[in-house]
Amino acid sequence: MIHESIVLLQTDRHLYLYHPDEDIRFPCVKDGERWVIKSVLVKGMWMEAKD
Repeated sequence: MIHESIVLLQTDRHLYLYHPDEDIRFPCVKDGERWVIKSVLVKGMWMEAKD
């Protein structure tokens, strides 16, 4: 699902992905060389990733 998402916003440290078919948003932050999903927003629901 992440691979089918579109980029709505990208900065040096933040990435905001959106999957239009499922209406899901993925706010991400940069951790070294990779992007880490920090939470998932699903049709009004909010879930946060725990380390």
